[in-house]
Amino acid sequence: MIVLCAMLVFCVGLYSMSNLGLRGGLHQILKDFDIAYGEFVKVQGLTWHTLELKAIDNLTLEHIECACPVLGAWQKGLIVEYQGQARSVGKSQLYHNLYPVDAVLIEGEPPLRVISLRVDMKGRSLRWLVENLKANHDYYLLGELHIDTDKVVDVTQLEVYHPVSWNGAKVKLHYAKAGDLRDYLNLTAIRGEVVVQFWLRPGDAMVKMRFDGGAGRRLCRKAWNGRITANFFH
Repeated sequence: MIVLCAMLVFCVGLYSMSNLGLRGGLHQILKDFDIAYGEFVKVQGLTWHTLELKAIDNLTLEHIECACPVLGAWQKGLIVEYQGQARSVGKSQLYHNLYPVDAVLIEGEPPLRVISLRVDMKGRSLRWLVENLKANHDYYLLGELHIDTDKVVDVTQLEVYHPVSWNGAKVKLHYAKAGDLRDYLNLTAIRGEVVVQFWLRPGDAMVKMRFDGGAGRRLCRKAWNGRITANFFH
């Protein structure tokens, strides 16, 4: 056992991983998803991250490999972008699309700059949001909207995680893109907010954002820890 521990520590020392420490070195060797998840949630929103992943699709049983950008955390798992779509990675078949076999979290170029806009959606539809929000960057949508229960959406969704989920009374957005809303555009919120997030890399052009929300709007801006937040209300 002593020899095994010594060999393990020696192997960790062979990796060129500045600032990772022993836990980071073990993560590189063990490729443990729980370590990747724990490391990400402590630093999310500060730097870009990629997940080097081997996984099994819980629905199709397809084995996949990717170096997937990490978008966020979800139900003790991670949301990654795989083949242009947001997919959840984790060990629960109730919440996750992909079961991780091997996973290594790779820290990318710092810093990540997030620009956010909070939008009050009371009395407004998702179509209104998409058509009125004009920007020179792609964005993610997060939030929860309470919807008129007499609305009907013809959607068949087999995936356990989807960027847009609807249960007849609520619509939840979790790292949704504008294109993900196409089946839900006519739903109007009784109440709720949506947060619009822009993620910028070093050297990216500043966000040029215009919100054509009509008369009576109030737009407030403030800077906080390198972030810019704007609130849009009636």
